Amino acid sequence: MYPQRMIHFDYEPTFIGKAVPVPVLPVLGDLKRNLQELLRLTDGRRVELTSSYAEVAAASEPAAEAEEPAESRWLTGRQTMRVLRSALPKEAMVYGDAGSHSFYAVKHFDIEVPGTFYFEEVYATMGRAIGYAVGAQLAEPDKTIVCLTGDGCLFMNGTEISTAVNAGAPVIFVVMNNSSLDMVEKGMARHLGRAIGTNYTVPVHAAKFGEAMGAEAFRCSTEAELYAAVTQALAMRRTAVIEVMADPLEIPPTMARG
Repeated sequence: MYPQRMIHFDYEPTFIGKAVPVPVLPVLGDLKRNLQELLRLTDGRRVELTSSYAEVAAASEPAAEAEEPAESRWLTGRQTMRVLRSALPKEAMVYGDAGSHSFYAVKHFDIEVPGTFYFEEVYATMGRAIGYAVGAQLAEPDKTIVCLTGDGCLFMNGTEISTAVNAGAPVIFVVMNNSSLDMVEKGMARHLGRAIGTNYTVPVHAAKFGEAMGAEAFRCSTEAELYAAVTQALAMRRTAVIEVMADPLEIPPTMARG
């Protein structure tokens, strides 16, 4: 018999919510320190789970969208799209790559000018938006061209950033990095009970990757950092890679797939 809900202590998020199919409240970090803090807060007393915990645990289920934390070392998809919309000119052309990042855009990025958002998910070929964006910028050099991609896509076709640099194409590459093939990871875990081969032991450092090919590079963990990076990239009019440290626990709006 399964418990009604669980608290899962772990040092990293790979197996959060994958062992038992019940609502899970994750507590990440050093186990000893977290338990010591829990004992300090409760004075060692037995504490019953309250309705407030149940509400938090329910929010971790795939169908729910968790509240954004006030302070975090990650940005959610909703936060990212909100900042991009406020920082980018309304006529900027955005090319979305295959992955959770573009589905966050479909849900949260407001299109203010028709025909300024391109997202082809029929064949789901990862990394193709990187080349699309470079080609679009070369065809229309005066326009603001943005590529919305992920760390998995970057591993596949990311060296095309060098093409943009060498051709003088000021594409802004926004890379949402959560150290995994996110849509595959979450979907496989949801439908099969576990995910295999979807997390990187050594994640890509997208900012350094872009910098190594001559692009302007930024790494962002807060909304203020992201807004400043986009504003600076727009002013520079040079190829830029903006790495967004994405929340690895956020559930993408694609869980009905499969």
